[in-house]
Amino acid sequence: MEERENSIFIIDQELQSINKYYSPEQKEEDKFSDEELSKINTILNQILDEVKLLQTGQEVIFNEIDELRDYLVLGKKTTRQLIYGKFKRYFSNKGY
Repeated sequence: MEERENSIFIIDQELQSINKYYSPEQKEEDKFSDEELSKINTILNQILDEVKLLQTGQEVIFNEIDELRDYLVLGKKTTRQLIYGKFKRYFSNKGY
């Protein structure tokens, strides 16, 4: 498990490094509209509020969800894949 977490950390570091120097070009149909970005941010805020309410004590969950905002610049398809992957990883570790 620790090796996996280290790998995820390394990948996140690489993504941050790439994002400093890379500005992705997206197809127009893959870009989020202002309304979609607003909805996504509202939903992410609601999820974060629920996590706080539930007192899960899972700072990792909070950070993972909050981090999703950073990836919205990658477009709809990539963002959906990242969200799916993060939730799949979390719930598979919990035995769901």
